[in-house]
Amino acid sequence: MRRLFALLSFAMAVAALISPGVSRAQDVVSLGRMTLGYTYFNRVGADWKSHNEDVIACAEEAARLSSIDEVMTPKTAIFEQVVAAFLSDVGHRASSAAGLENCMVVRGWRVILLPESEGASIAALSAKDVADRLTPWIGAAEPHGRMVRTWRNDAASGATERWVMRSNTTKRGNLSLIAATSADLSQFFSPTVFPKILVSGTMDRKWANRPLNAKQLSMAPEGSAIILLQVKGISMHYGVGLEFVRKGGEFNIPPSRADHSPDRLTAWKSPMFANKNGDMFVFAVPPGLWKLDTVSQLNLCLGAPAFRVEAGDVVYAGSFDIAGPDIGPDMDMAPARTWLAGLPQEHALRPAAYVNGVRGFCSGFSMYALEVTGAPFVPGYRWGGAANTPPATKVDTPSATPATSPPVSDRPHG
Repeated sequence: MRRLFALLSFAMAVAALISPGVSRAQDVVSLGRMTLGYTYFNRVGADWKSHNEDVIACAEEAARLSSIDEVMTPKTAIFEQVVAAFLSDVGHRASSAAGLENCMVVRGWRVILLPESEGASIAALSAKDVADRLTPWIGAAEPHGRMVRTWRNDAASGATERWVMRSNTTKRGNLSLIAATSADLSQFFSPTVFPKILVSGTMDRKWANRPLNAKQLSMAPEGSAIILLQVKGISMHYGVGLEFVRKGGEFNIPPSRADHSPDRLTAWKSPMFANKNGDMFVFAVPPGLWKLDTVSQLNLCLGAPAFRVEAGDVVYAGSFDIAGPDIGPDMDMAPARTWLAGLPQEHALRPAAYVNGVRGFCSGFSMYALEVTGAPFVPGYRWGGAANTPPATKVDTPSATPATSPPVSDRPHG
């Protein structure tokens, strides 16, 4: 399945590169790219302890991300030792750099861009001297430099670039990382000490583990629940769909390894066969908490909507428009009622009761958070829209490739 995911991702990326009309505008928010130039993180009233703790935690989360080159390059000995290793390291640094920045933004930090000459001079200093220079600015209400990013529910918009095939980094551009860890982006090599998410366990044969049609609903296993969801906007540009996962007791251990029941709902469809009005996906699942995990290759590990189902439930998770200005979900029950019309499950149908802020294991190509408007947050979640941040002010969006700052290609938590 993961190999298919990688192949689909590669095909979509190629299509995005060669298709007219889908090139990234300079002012489009990108969750797959770091802000190029020299930046640091600022949060009003923050101190160095909270700054360093968050930077280190986010660096650990970001280190688990991958690039398309890490997934797709051939594993022959000579190729891997020479070309593949180079591409993987460069790609990994770029993915990790974007992930670090995204993680800090979700945690309530703002990204501040310094003038090119000033940033370059600070980046040339020792880590201690970098920290000394940043000290007055970290917690300032009016930080030195230009604020270019702050938390917004950007993953909800189809206009957002949720992932990229390849990106660039400014090697010593993240000054907060240097100040907090004495490291820079060139040291974001593929990690070996961090845990990887394990593959799902072997499924009990009673589970279809795939979308069902109306005739198959009567064969749903005893004690299961039925989840319906609709996906709109499927295309080579916006993505082939989304996935939900069932939460288990361990971050990186899928519950299917213990109970042999489905823990992933894959609502994907080839753009060639997608219905422009939306495609309905129906699954028989075990009871539990089901979290929106990925949208168009974006891992929502930093906080995502989720809902619970019990045995015998028939739940509509809503309609998600991955190409629209707001992904939703639209909880109008009409599409689900139409699909279930005349079936016994029709009268048991209820809407999903979402909560925001459910964490997950960070992996994949890019990471961020997504929130459902109006849904409550799980207890203890203090990031994203739940963070006590000052009112948003104007955010200046820098050019993807500043004329004065050519990109330099070179490398979690709780």
